Amino acid sequence: MKKTTWRYTLCGSLTGVIPAAVLLAVFGTVTVLLRKANNGAFFVTGTLMLFVLAVIGYAFWRHCFHRLCLADDRLFLQTTPANGKEYAFDEIRAAWQTTDRTPNGVLQHCFHFETTDGGKHRFTFEGSDEEGVLFALSRLPAPPEETEG
Repeated sequence: MKKTTWRYTLCGSLTGVIPAAVLLAVFGTVTVLLRKANNGAFFVTGTLMLFVLAVIGYAFWRHCFHRLCLADDRLFLQTTPANGKEYAFDEIRAAWQTTDRTPNGVLQHCFHFETTDGGKHRFTFEGSDEEGVLFALSRLPAPPEETEG
């Protein structure tokens, strides 16, 4: 079996981990200092520290297990550790891109595709990965125009 050479690999960025790590260090230090001083407020900063740690964990999870790999004739989609699947471009009926504003005002970019067996898939990506999505869209059929009537 021939090994696929991926031209683009889209996955979550670890850029947001940097400020979260700074917050983790600050909350961790304050928690330890409050605990040493027998101040009960260490519960509050400790809780905040755990919350920041969970955010960092989610960022690493997304970076490792949420990916879209694109080659000249196929793509690979993975959104959890065990569900990665490769699709040949001729198995894809339509593909499109959307950009929506989330309730908190952030722009969310999504790559959607529908397979010939009727399965619909969505991959959320960052704006900096748009080149890879445009590469895929140039090789995949667009969805049919909906007509009113």
